[in-house]
Amino acid sequence: MRITATVRALALTIGTMVLAGAGNAQSGGDSPPVWRADAYDGGGEGIGLLEAVRETLARDPNLLLQEQDTKSQEGRVLEAAGDFDWFLSGQLSWEHRLQALRESVIEGQEDVRNQVTDAQVESCQEEQRLTLKLQELIAAQTTMGIDISTDIGFDAQITLLEAAILTADNAVLQRELENTRNNLLTTEISLTQDDLAAANQVCQESGATLARLGEVPKDEDFEIGRANIRLEKLNRSGVLFAPYLNAAYDSTQYVGKHNGFITPALDPFGQPLISPSGIPLDRLISFGGKDIDDIYTFDLGFEVTLPLGRGRGRVATAGFEKAASIDLDASKLILEHGASESVLNTLFAYWNLVAAAEQVAVLEDSVSLQGGLRGTTEALIDASELPGAELARSRAGEANAQAQLEGAYRDLATARLDLVEAMGYTVNDLGALPVATEAFPEGPNPEEIASLGEALIEAAMQRRLDLAASRSLTESGLVLAEAATTALRPRIDLTLGAWYIARGEKTASDAIDATASDPSWRVAFALDKPLGNRTARGRLAQSEALVHQRQISEEDLARRIRIAVGRALASLQDAMDQQAKAAESVAAYQQVVEVELEKLKLGETTLIDSILTEQQQTSARLALISARFRVATLIAQLRFESGTLVDHVNGASGVNLENLTTLPEDGRL
Repeated sequence: MRITATVRALALTIGTMVLAGAGNAQSGGDSPPVWRADAYDGGGEGIGLLEAVRETLARDPNLLLQEQDTKSQEGRVLEAAGDFDWFLSGQLSWEHRLQALRESVIEGQEDVRNQVTDAQVESCQEEQRLTLKLQELIAAQTTMGIDISTDIGFDAQITLLEAAILTADNAVLQRELENTRNNLLTTEISLTQDDLAAANQVCQESGATLARLGEVPKDEDFEIGRANIRLEKLNRSGVLFAPYLNAAYDSTQYVGKHNGFITPALDPFGQPLISPSGIPLDRLISFGGKDIDDIYTFDLGFEVTLPLGRGRGRVATAGFEKAASIDLDASKLILEHGASESVLNTLFAYWNLVAAAEQVAVLEDSVSLQGGLRGTTEALIDASELPGAELARSRAGEANAQAQLEGAYRDLATARLDLVEAMGYTVNDLGALPVATEAFPEGPNPEEIASLGEALIEAAMQRRLDLAASRSLTESGLVLAEAATTALRPRIDLTLGAWYIARGEKTASDAIDATASDPSWRVAFALDKPLGNRTARGRLAQSEALVHQRQISEEDLARRIRIAVGRALASLQDAMDQQAKAAESVAAYQQVVEVELEKLKLGETTLIDSILTEQQQTSARLALISARFRVATLIAQLRFESGTLVDHVNGASGVNLENLTTLPEDGRL
């Protein structure tokens, strides 16, 4: 039973898969856009804290770089998954080979032609002899005494009969002898005619055969075509599936010759020749070729390779893909943690800008007060209430305040540049630098700080994304180590194959129609085992060391996070105390300064006391700014260390003002 339809269906399936694979090969990703820093152009206007943070999340090059790292890791995952794509391989070849014939073959071809030539000469000579004999026999039918020179034996028989006829003693005997002679001649004429026809046929066909055979060939050529298509699919279980289609074409011929053909064999009178068993006979009409038909061969089948040792199972086969996928998750976590780091840097820069602006305001007040002291001093000197030498002291105090103010201006400019840098901008116009519009947060009360404690530390263990990333890296290392362990096995592969063979001559269609009804099959085992196996053992040692390194890093990071949260809580409590004391000091000095100025005008205090009092008030106000700056940054630091600074939802990072300026409540840990 033929299964041509099945073979063609399988071939169509492979062709479809080939086209699908070729289509997938054309797809590719777009190149990423090039990042360029834009110049900040706020027109010197104010910027809120939330706006500054959001600008940072959108523009910080460090985040953009980490985002590209994540995309690179996505590429590694794609690369690792590529091991399980369909893989198409194919070969197409055509070979034409020309070579000289062996001497034995040439001699054989010469023998064939010599035999045909001998048959021609013999048959043609026989034809001439039989023609003359036929003429002599026909003449002998009417005339006695004709010499049959071409057949001595038959001539002797006729001669004896003629002698007997001439010596017969009665008419009856004479007539009987004459009839015998005539019958013998008639029979011999018929036989001679048949032999003459046969000789004529052989003579003519031998000549035609020699003409068709032509000269003896000296060279032969070969044409060999091969087409192989193979698809391979490695499953994550380690099983390899590979359907394939092989096609072959083989042709050979003597140079300048071509194959003959088969035709029915005919007798000299054009009648078909029949064998004794009743089967019509055929004969080859040769043209000097090899008379070997072209051969077309098609193999359509598949192989399945089952790893029984090395490469068995998902960990052994897909371990690198799984590890790369885990590393991708870790990279995304690191990207989100990087958003928290960038926000923290911006918060520090923003609060530093707020502090710098407030310091400028304080020092401007100081310069104004020192200027007022100088004016009061000049009036008192004019009224002879103070000696003229006090004017130099007053001017020195004013100059000192002015110098501090100039330094504060420089610090303010630097702080504005630092904020621009933290947000990911560059600068073209120094006049367009941002101005902070937010004030320092008031800070939590001591009871709120005390209520956090261990809960905030535990929340940090759960929410810190860099710690989660470290755990993921440890997990991926364990996967690689397990895969390296499986590589210690020897390779024992079982391969099962089945295929249909289509083989035919003359045309490819004949070969396909001649497909075997049952498939061929084979079973094979492959084994290899490195005796030392040092390569696999070395990779396992490296993988285990990597796991240990990542475990140590994970534990160390968790340790440092706990310490950082505890330190930030303690520092925040201390900073709140300092802020409260600084605020009390500023309030007290405000009253003292006003009193000192009145007393100076009344001549009840010295100029130096007034100057020192004003400077102490300025120092107290600057100390309050420093304390409030510390409180604001410690709130941000505590939020960062506990993982509650930035919210991450579906891969997007978001912030709100509450997260930036207050501590988390117990219910949101």
